[in-house]
Amino acid sequence: MTGTITVSQAISRGYKLITLGTIAILVGCIAAGGIMAALTGQAIFLGLAIGTGVGLLSSGIYSARIITKWRIWAFSRVNDVHELRIAAIAAAVIPETGSWQEKLEIRTRADKKALQEIQARFDAPYQFVDESDVPPETKIYYASPDIAVRVLVGSAILVTLALLALPACGLNPYTGLMLITGATGLVAGKMLRPKGDKRIPALILSNAGITTPTRTDTWDNISDENIVREESHSRNGTTIHFKLRYKAWQRQLPDIDLDDISIPIDRVVHLLYFYRKRYEAATTATA
Repeated sequence: MTGTITVSQAISRGYKLITLGTIAILVGCIAAGGIMAALTGQAIFLGLAIGTGVGLLSSGIYSARIITKWRIWAFSRVNDVHELRIAAIAAAVIPETGSWQEKLEIRTRADKKALQEIQARFDAPYQFVDESDVPPETKIYYASPDIAVRVLVGSAILVTLALLALPACGLNPYTGLMLITGATGLVAGKMLRPKGDKRIPALILSNAGITTPTRTDTWDNISDENIVREESHSRNGTTIHFKLRYKAWQRQLPDIDLDDISIPIDRVVHLLYFYRKRYEAATTATA
C-alpha cells in the first residue's frame, strides 16, 4: 500500500478524523446536555455541565483511539514516513514523539504489531525520491490576510444598523451610511494590508538553503529547521500561528512569521523538508 496517498492527503484526513471529530463529539455532547435539560425542565446550567463532562470524556477516548488508527492507516500508505511525522506534528494531528499525550493513545495488541512494522520503515536506510514539479527555488510571499469575508459581513451589519438606527436618532441615514462606509473602508484597508512588501519574498526555500529579507544561509550551515505551531488565547478565542525556526552556524535565529503567506502551511512544511533532503542527496552523490 506504500505510495497510495500523499502526505497532504494523509494530513487532510487526519485533521477531519481527529481534530474535527473530537470537536464535534465535545460540542455535540454539550448541546445534547443543554437540550435534554430544557426538555425535562431541569436547570440548563446543570445540563450543560453534565454534557461538558461527558463530552470531555467521550472526545478524549475517541481521540486516543482514532489517532492510533490514523497512524496505522497513514504511515503504511505514504512514501516518506519521516516527512509525514514532521507534517503531522506541525499540523497538531498527532502529539510530539515520546510526549505524555502520545502515551495516552489507546492501542490494541494488533495495533502495537502494526506500529512495530511501521517503525521498521523509520529504521530502514532513507532513499530520496526527487520530484520534478519542485523547482530549484521557491519564493514565498505575504498575501492579504484571509479576513475579507469578515470585513464584508461586518460592513453589511453596520450598513443595516445605519439604515435602521440613524432615522430613530433624527439623523439622515444616508449621511450616516457614508460615514460608516468611509470608516469601514479605512479599517478594512488596514486589516487587509499585507504584512510586508508583496514585491519582496517573505521567504525563499531552495536547493542551496534558506533566504529571508535580511540574510541567506546554506544548508550546510543550517540545523534544527522546523515549522513551529503556536496558539494565542484571547477573549475572541484561540488564534493559531505558524513560524519557521532554525539555527545558522549553531546560533538560534529569530523566528520567521508564516502567518498570511501566499501558500498553504503544509506546502511550506513539505518544501522545507524536501529541499533539505535534495541537498543531502546531491552532497552524498558528489562525495
